[in-house]
Amino acid sequence: MAKLTGAQKDMYEHFSDVAVLYNTLRTTDLEPVMFIKDMLDGNNNIAAADIGCGAGRYSLQFLQHLGLHHLACIDVNESMLEQASSILRAAGLANFSTIKSAAEQIQLTDNSIDYI
Repeated sequence: MAKLTGAQKDMYEHFSDVAVLYNTLRTTDLEPVMFIKDMLDGNNNIAAADIGCGAGRYSLQFLQHLGLHHLACIDVNESMLEQASSILRAAGLANFSTIKSAAEQIQLTDNSIDYI
């Protein structure tokens, strides 16, 4: 990952500081998740990526409601990824992976993701 500028470093540190509380500070809107579910029309053999997954509040909803085969949870902040992993494991989910990466630098195998 490229070296962070001053503002990027400040933002990274802020999200590291709030990672443990982040999901309690934000609301989750299920309407877009249900819209995606309707569009998938029962197709559950899907590998998807949640880019900028943060602490995993939507990753959890995607895995619980969409029946995904696998979800790659991608975020630049290690603390956020730790929280995402923790809440997904606590929900009994194992069909996910976490990837620390800036959105511009994600390295995925060709044809490994069906939806982002």
